[in-house]
Parts: sequence; structure tokens; C-alpha cells
Amino acid sequence: MGLFDLLRGGIAVAKSVRKVSEDNEKARVLATTAPMDAILDAWIASQNRFPENWLCEPRPAAEESAVARAGERLGAPLPPQVAQFYRQANGIAVKQGDFPYPFLPVAALVAAGAHRPALSAQLADQWDEWGREDGQGRELHVFTTSLMDLATDRPESLLAFADADAIISLTVPRKGACIAFVLRDGAYPAGTILEVENLCATRYAGLKEWLAMTAGR
Repeated sequence: MGLFDLLRGGIAVAKSVRKVSEDNEKARVLATTAPMDAILDAWIASQNRFPENWLCEPRPAAEESAVARAGERLGAPLPPQVAQFYRQANGIAVKQGDFPYPFLPVAALVAAGAHRPALSAQLADQWDEWGREDGQGRELHVFTTSLMDLATDRPESLLAFADADAIISLTVPRKGACIAFVLRDGAYPAGTILEVENLCATRYAGLKEWLAMTAGR
């Protein structure tokens, strides 16, 4: 490969990174300006654009009493954006294929540690298998959505496996992967979304931001 090819490749990568950065910024603005129903509709449409892979559909909206009971059962009111989501759709169901984000109904929401096996146990199994290779301890590396942080493998913070059991799973944890939200203010503000996978987690400010930024995946 010659110098010209290297330069051309570098320019292509730079353009790609710039486009992703611009798309992410547009998604952040959308998350703060558009209502939940519009963002959810756009996300569903984006997920169903390749029906040969999978199709999903929102379940009918949960009743307000069911949203309130979920907060009572979990010990704190659902964060506003999570509650808004369930007022629009009582989870996301699979119509066909291996859809990766089947969101649980509001009545099925529990802490990640209440699933069997618990999220912490799934993470520990992964760590025992290959986590030691890079010296990572028994904690998740939590990243922001910044491309610079992701590219340099620079986590914002660490989350112990045991502490990860306290987040509330929107999807059933499988092989150490799930979408979950923070119920109470602590290391992260209530309503923070954590997308957990491969002993890492990406942090989103809220559910609207996650939906807006993952549309098109």
C-alpha cells in the first residue's frame, strides 16, 4: 500500500468519524426536543427496516396504575422518560427473527440481580473466561458516547459487578448483555441508561437519548 492509499484511507476514516459525531449530536438534540412517541415511532421504524433479519412491535400502552405500581414495587418512582416510554408502549415484542432489544412489560421490571442467573454472575463468568487478559478487575468499564473515549478505550468510570445488579433491566440479561436504567441517584443520575455488553457499558443520559442514538443500528 502506497502513501497515497494511506492518505486516502485516513481521509475516509476521518469523514466517517465526523459523520458519526454529527449524527450523535443530532440525536442528542432530538432527545431533548422531540416527544417520546415521535422518538419511539422513529426507532421502531428503523429497527424494522430489514424484515429479513427481524421485526418488532410495541405492545399496547401500559395503564397509569401499572406504571405507578412498578415504582412502588421497585422502591422508587420510575424515572420520567422510562415512565413516558411505558405510557406509550408496555415493552417491545418480537414479531419474527432474533430481535436484540425485546423490552420487558412494566410489570416484569426487576433489578438485574433478580434475574437468573443474575447479571453479576453472568459478568463474572465472562471475566473468568477472558477478562483477565487486559488486567480488568471485576467491574464494568463504563464509557460515554464520545467517539474519542471509545476509540482510545478510555472509560469514564468503573462499576463493580455487584453494583450492576442494582440497575433495573429493560431487557432480560443474556450472556452479560442488557439494556438497563438507574432507578435512584447515586454514581449515576436516576434515569441514566446503561447498555451493557462484553464487560463494558455505554452510558446514555436517558431513554430518549438511547432510542435516538441507536435508531438505525
